Amino acid sequence: MRSPLRTLLATLAAAAVLATAACGGGGDTSEDPDAKVTLRFSWWGSADRAKSTQQALDLFTKKNPNITIKTSYSAFKPYFEKLATETAGGNAPDVFQMDRAYLREYADRNVLAELDDGVTDQVAESVKDSGVVDDKLYAVPMGQTTFVMVYDPEAYQKAGLKPPAKGWTWQDYLTNGTKLTQASKGKVSGVTDLGWQWESFETWLLQSGTQLYTEDGKLGFEKADLKNYLTLIDNLRKQKASTPGKVTATIDGSIENMPMGKRLSYTENSWDSTVASYYEVLGKPVGLAPYPSDTGKLGAYAKPSMFLSISQKTKVRSASDKLVDFLVNDPEAAAILGVDRGLPPNTANRDKVGATLTGPQKAVYEYEKSIEADLVPAPPAPPKGNSALKDYWQQLNEEIAFGKLSVDKAVDEFFTRAEQELTA
Repeated sequence: MRSPLRTLLATLAAAAVLATAACGGGGDTSEDPDAKVTLRFSWWGSADRAKSTQQALDLFTKKNPNITIKTSYSAFKPYFEKLATETAGGNAPDVFQMDRAYLREYADRNVLAELDDGVTDQVAESVKDSGVVDDKLYAVPMGQTTFVMVYDPEAYQKAGLKPPAKGWTWQDYLTNGTKLTQASKGKVSGVTDLGWQWESFETWLLQSGTQLYTEDGKLGFEKADLKNYLTLIDNLRKQKASTPGKVTATIDGSIENMPMGKRLSYTENSWDSTVASYYEVLGKPVGLAPYPSDTGKLGAYAKPSMFLSISQKTKVRSASDKLVDFLVNDPEAAAILGVDRGLPPNTANRDKVGATLTGPQKAVYEYEKSIEADLVPAPPAPPKGNSALKDYWQQLNEEIAFGKLSVDKAVDEFFTRAEQELTA
């Protein structure tokens, strides 16, 4: 069964081909750069992110009074559902955030405009080429993020547990989760079910030197790897360490609807670009730690927290280019945005911003610095079919959690589906 998002993405393949033929392969780039224009910009994130983003956009329009920006934002899942619908209908925003998981699919479907390499001249080497697909730049990093375990320090203290830190193991994770749940008398789970996030499996694989995908777009792991990880997740649920299926199933990517955001978990796997949102939603500081590991390797890499892309069909290309360059490279914009989307991509801005940070933004900056030497090279952009497998992974995890599917059966079904999606 295809996910709704996958079906919509498939629909835009034909639409993109027709659009390319009709407009000669891209939007009009000959418009007067000083003419009054209106530009649509969409992104995903929280209300806190919306506030800082709007402040940066206000500065941009002050510097470029001929450009008016219409904005929209939502949580991650509904954002991509809407974007798939818009692109299929030929009505994509002029500038929009893009995620690594979907980059190749949108590039292959001719949705994204090719960008000028100059916009990344000052972007950190760790993420500089992350928006390149088949030697063409289709997306520019808006920030650098990496994996993190967010936790409630007060809950650990009350349960008599040491806070998570570099060097903790998966057994520590299980033990802590169980004790935290017990300390709350079962009202709050110790940890959030790892299965909500496809990338958590990638982290676990990288800890043993295994890739999620090979360079030619095939699965980089064996059935035994998937079975071991799904068994780990299932064992966490069975021992009441992690959130039950009914809680995990409500996740939509927004921090407000995450188990920890709803006060139903004390520890949660996420990206460090979300930390400010945890502070805001919970109304207090959270702790940050790398993933547990049994190999001594963190399995973390520098990931573009999100990209900025331009629609191939935009009719305001000059204004769109200006906005992308501004949000990525302007020092004043960097000061406003802080590290809400991860570390600033521009290295000169990163150091300046880092010296002025406080609160959650300072916590993220210090966390990234503390594990900088442990980061492994980022894998290439996932192949076409990854978004469908990401959705299917979450579906299988929920079916296991609700007792509808065994781990062994889930492994077989995943590999069957992967063969279909990665060869389509």
